[in-house]
Formats: sequence, C-alpha cells, structure tokens
Amino acid sequence: MECIKSWRHPAGGIQSVPLRAKRLPCESPLIRQLRLEVGSPTVRHGTMRCLYGAMHFFLQGDVPVGEFKVDGAEGEHRVKWIDPYPGFDYRPMSVSIEAAYQHDKLGACGIDSGVFGNDADPAFFIGLAIHAGINSGISAEGNVNLAQHLVQHRPLALGESLTALGGITAVQPVPRGRVIHTVVRFETAAGETVIEASRQSLKPHPGPGKQRGIGDRPISLLEDIDSLTAVADYELNPAQVKAYSSTGNSIHYEEESAHRAGFRAPIIGGGMGVHYLTACLWSQRPVRTLVAQVQFRRPIFWDDRLAVIHRQLDQDTRVLGLRVRGKAATEMSVRELTF
Repeated sequence: MECIKSWRHPAGGIQSVPLRAKRLPCESPLIRQLRLEVGSPTVRHGTMRCLYGAMHFFLQGDVPVGEFKVDGAEGEHRVKWIDPYPGFDYRPMSVSIEAAYQHDKLGACGIDSGVFGNDADPAFFIGLAIHAGINSGISAEGNVNLAQHLVQHRPLALGESLTALGGITAVQPVPRGRVIHTVVRFETAAGETVIEASRQSLKPHPGPGKQRGIGDRPISLLEDIDSLTAVADYELNPAQVKAYSSTGNSIHYEEESAHRAGFRAPIIGGGMGVHYLTACLWSQRPVRTLVAQVQFRRPIFWDDRLAVIHRQLDQDTRVLGLRVRGKAATEMSVRELTF
C-alpha cells in the first residue's frame, strides 16, 4: 500500500496528508491493519503519533467522525472509524513508559519526574487506555473524561513492557450524547495484571445546540475545597499543554476544536491533571499499590492556575483534588494505599 492520500475533516474539505503506510496481513476485507509513520503534524483525525514509535490501526464499520481515502493494490477505498458499541474488544497493544518519555511529559506539566524514581507514573495509563481504543478504530475526538478507575497492583518499572487488553462494556444514552464505559487492563507476558484503567467518557452529540445533562454523578468529597490549604500550585500555559498532549483529541491543543466543543479554550486531558495528584502521593514516599477513583467535575483550561489539595478523609481513604477558580475540578479518592 503506497500512501494515504487525503483526509476529510468532519467540518468539510479534503486535506492532503503525507503518510507512509506499509500494508500488513488483515483479518478480513473489512479490517485493515496499517503501520503508519506520520509525516505531518497537521494530521488530527484518524491518525495519531504513537507514544513510542509507529502505531497500528485496526479500522472497520461506520462512524460520523472522519474518514480517509486509501490507495492500495485493490484500488481506492475508504476506511472509517467504528461507532462504539457494547462488547467491542480492543486489539492487544504493546506499551511501555520509557524514562526519557516520562521525564519530558512530566516536565511539560511542571512536575519533577525524579519524584517517581524508577517507577512509571500510573497516570500515564489513563491516556494509554484511550490510545488502545484509538488503535482499534474507536475515535477519541471531542470526547470528555467523566470518571476514571485506576488500580496499581504493584510498581511498574520504567521501560517494562505490558500489553493493553480490554474494550467497551456499555454505551449509555444521556441528553448531551452517549457515555462510553471501557475497561482496560495492562498485563505482563506471563499474564500478570499490573495496572487497570476503567473509564467513563462523554461522546457529545455533534453540532451546535447540544443539550445539557450527563446523568447522575457522585457527590463531591471536596465541597469545602476553597477553604483548604494547597500543598502545591501550578500555573498552566498553552505551550505546556501542547507539549504534553498527543494527537487524537484536538480539544486539548486546538482552539478552533475547543470552541466547536463549547469551551472557551482548549482543556487539558484528564490524565494530565491526574499527574499532579499522583506526584503529590509519590512525593511522600514511593507507592506500591493503590485503588483510585477519579471524578472529572469541571474543565481545566490550558491557561488555568491549579492548586493541589490533599486530605485524609478517614482511616482508609485519602482524597486529593485540583482546585481551579475556587472549585474542585478533579477529585481522586485513594484506597488500599501501600508504600
């Protein structure tokens, strides 16, 4: 297969995309496996720079997000995103967190990566679970994190290889769109589960005039957050957020996309925000195990000021949060914490 020649933006128009693609064996005529080496930073929909090199895509079905024209030995055909449905299994994806990558990405957040020592920050697996879906043909464009369940069964060493396995467990209609429930686990070659990352995200209805309402949400554990003393403060800027964000959801790094989604400016990804909370935990001493439940309550814009809040709720539960504009934007309750 020679190349992907053009890209159709959802808003209309064809954009040329200089990609090199090698055709690999496919499971059926409806499923194409492409190894893509992205040659242009202008690609936003349907292709994505892998965190650690070339990325595989497994695409089938119909979705109303974006599509590609592909020229190959069988002639031109279109490859489309898959519309999310319960029971969809992701294609296994190999991942690892390299020391240089962690240093660069945490540095973009303003976090000293040395706080994690030789451990990989588990917050990275929030994004990696999303990438596992993209890698299987499930678009993340325009989606917004609602809640995240994150489990670390043991420390993960930098450079250690894992395989992402999982898929979509439920699709729930809500007034504003659909809530997509996913479960992803990260295993060793021996089948040991090291990290679990289950997620609920909103896939909004396309177009203007979106209704409000995303269903019931848990009560806040930090309603008095404005009166609590911060343990750390960070001031974001667009350059930082762009340096952290990878392609796949342009509301995190393109103003036009953020405005179309109804935001005044790009918002940080949920995983980026959680780094500030895990860094707070690891700054006390290295964490061995944890079970964290994260609620994303308000958007955090790329020019916001963050305050990290840490509270011992009871004997078994700690609550950490990000205070933005006097309110809780992200809350993380942590149980089964061992050092």
